[in-house]
Amino acid sequence: MRYISEALDQYTGICKEALHDCPSKLSKSFESVIIEVLLLYMVIPATEFLRDLWLGAIV
Repeated sequence: MRYISEALDQYTGICKEALHDCPSKLSKSFESVIIEVLLLYMVIPATEFLRDLWLGAIV
């Protein structure tokens, strides 16, 4: 579980750096929404893949 947390923290840091380098000024709340959406976008497909793998849908 610690490794997952570290990976998500690293991904969050990368997203924050990318948004910081953005030429347009973004509000802090908008930045946090973007980061949360990107994290969900990254985590949800993996969860579906593992569910399909667990159920035997992927051979």
